[in-house]
Amino acid sequence: MAHRLEFRPIKMITFAISENVMYQNDVFSLRHFNPANIYHNLNNRSMFNAIAHLELDIMPFKGFNIYGQFVLDQATAPNEGDSQAAAYGYLAGVEYALPISKGILTSSLEFATTTPAMYRREYVDFISLRRYFGNGLSFISHFDYIGYQYGGDAQVLQLDVNYRLPQRGNFGLQLFFMRHGVIDFFTKNSEVNAERGSTPSGDLIEETFRASLFGEHNFKRLFNTFIDMRTWVHASYIYLRDYLVPSESHTNARQDFQLTFGVSLTL
Repeated sequence: MAHRLEFRPIKMITFAISENVMYQNDVFSLRHFNPANIYHNLNNRSMFNAIAHLELDIMPFKGFNIYGQFVLDQATAPNEGDSQAAAYGYLAGVEYALPISKGILTSSLEFATTTPAMYRREYVDFISLRRYFGNGLSFISHFDYIGYQYGGDAQVLQLDVNYRLPQRGNFGLQLFFMRHGVIDFFTKNSEVNAERGSTPSGDLIEETFRASLFGEHNFKRLFNTFIDMRTWVHASYIYLRDYLVPSESHTNARQDFQLTFGVSLTL
């Protein structure tokens, strides 16, 4: 469940506040549909995990946007103990769009950090499990965060550059770097909430660097027929290594190259 309020006090500034909640119980109360209901006031850890976040967008001139977000999953008041780990995160970035020739060049630079306990409370968390059919009768289980895709315990820096030709296609570049601590999908909630370290946590930090090139081209009315065709290619170089905090050294370096391409036809 979620509710959101958005304001634009002046033309160049947009401000929003939102609250999202994971709810588990045998019964459901209709009062939770009230848009003015503040879920954080319902201090029941076995029933709710409520996340509130603030967003701010500032566009000082056409095509240029500065944005930031702050999300709060759990905070400790001055008169409270530390039985629950602090859980929050923030994100900041800039975006710029510029028309060039017959296309549009867009670019963005973004940094985000999340604490180890983000999305992971003692009883209710923001993790979803989906199952996809594989070959034959097998299936694949896929875990994902309902929110920021890299979850908690992460520091992420990402640069994107894209050039799009309307109706024809686009191509671009992405540079990505992430430092991730020991908390992952399979860490028990009790262990997550016992963690009081900073981001990234633990004695072993995984560092990931990825450089990706991608392109897409659209063919309208292929061979003067009613068929449209779309082709795409995506190439990525991935480099990973582990940082050992006690010895301040790197180990276990590994790398990979991935290439995907495809064609789709539309009637």
